[in-house]
Amino acid sequence: MPVDYDLVVIGGTIAGVEAAIFAVQFKARVALVTQGLSFSTLPDSLLIPALANLGHTAEQWQHLQRSPLWQEVSAPPALNWHAVKHWIRAIAANLDERHSPSALATLGIDIITNSGEFCRKPAPGFLVDGRLLRSRSYLLAPGHRPLIPTIAGLQTTGYQTLATLLQLPSLPTSLAIVGGSMIAVELAQALQRLGCQTTLLLATAQLLTEADREVSQLIQAQLEAEGVQIWLNADVTQVSCVDRKKLVQWGTHSLVAGDILLAVEQVPDVETWNLEAMNVQRYNHGIVRNSKLQTAPHVYICEGRTQHSLSAHLGTYEAKLAVKNALFFSNQRTSYRAIPFSIHTSPAAAWVGLTEREAVDQYGKDVLILRQPFYNLTQAQIQNDLTGFCKLIVQRNGTLLGAHVVGTRAEEFIGTIAIALQKRLKLQALADLVVPSSSFAEIIQQTAAEWQRLRLKQHPCWQDLLEASFDIRRSRAR
Repeated sequence: MPVDYDLVVIGGTIAGVEAAIFAVQFKARVALVTQGLSFSTLPDSLLIPALANLGHTAEQWQHLQRSPLWQEVSAPPALNWHAVKHWIRAIAANLDERHSPSALATLGIDIITNSGEFCRKPAPGFLVDGRLLRSRSYLLAPGHRPLIPTIAGLQTTGYQTLATLLQLPSLPTSLAIVGGSMIAVELAQALQRLGCQTTLLLATAQLLTEADREVSQLIQAQLEAEGVQIWLNADVTQVSCVDRKKLVQWGTHSLVAGDILLAVEQVPDVETWNLEAMNVQRYNHGIVRNSKLQTAPHVYICEGRTQHSLSAHLGTYEAKLAVKNALFFSNQRTSYRAIPFSIHTSPAAAWVGLTEREAVDQYGKDVLILRQPFYNLTQAQIQNDLTGFCKLIVQRNGTLLGAHVVGTRAEEFIGTIAIALQKRLKLQALADLVVPSSSFAEIIQQTAAEWQRLRLKQHPCWQDLLEASFDIRRSRAR
């Protein structure tokens, strides 16, 4: 029995839309079943950087007030939360226009806006409103929902999530953020700068467990310097209402906040998809997959989900790899080693590859650590953005293992290092890199150049040989 499509993408998420666009470029016949999702970019891919930008603007006002370069600077105006919500939704509408159903249909993608489920009979396929979609392959691109923790009193007391934050009529005067995700850290700083006293409660022993410890410690110090209260190893056990506020308890500690925001693990929302009909296996709150992103014969998945957070660019990477494996006789496998990650804080942080601890565990004494502070940069001095560093982790032969950058524009140039890591370039390639003068990207070249100096310092015989060589050449010069 012939099939109708080469690929049916299930889920109107950003990853799902990108997968459908990528697949139709190969002249494949593609259907996109949105499962009721609205193509919106409004989740953390837009909300977090928008709030972080507003927080940075508020912080700049504070800097201007303290700067002796300006004779008179008025106090920063009060935040108009209603206007903020309208502004963010307007940006989302502009970005979503390129992924509207009409734009996708113009590309040749069949758009099905209703929800459906997998079925075995009358033939294996995806059933939507009585219509059976049969395809050579299927790609799961699910939306996600927060995994609500089991905390006594949470349901009766009430809480907010990232999805409900913009529905609030105004920002609370204080907020307890529960969760150790990157989103939690980003929100803590942004909302603190916008006038909301935030307390960050993490069950882990380290802020930003995905990042290198040095990065984590600097970001934590910055947040605490701005007034964010951070509690590590804080496993919240109970919440309750006290005088129209919310009491949060963990261990022997407690605090009272205006509201509670859950920034917790996200899990795929696929309960109504009947994945069992295609023999897709589940584990805990996730979906079993192999390194080719295959979950079952002819079924693939793209989520863009790390241990603690969702990542739009990771979802796009998985979408394209899954499409290649689904459409062709491809054997491409995931490799997250050279995929960069960043966090929208100020200063920003970005990283790629191994952390220092991971590198030492794998390579032992063959690891070299190269560091350069941001305050050596001309542009950092001009903009008074002196906080930060670049840290390159390499083997003694110059093989790049990882990079971790904290500082202004870190998320903009981490991609340069990621290319070097992906192409397995030696560190000398970064040391020879020519970047525009007075740019923050100079930190890459400056840090990489430290490798040559360290190599000479650790080999005195080479230093002696070079010195003797120049002595001889000078004596023979005429």
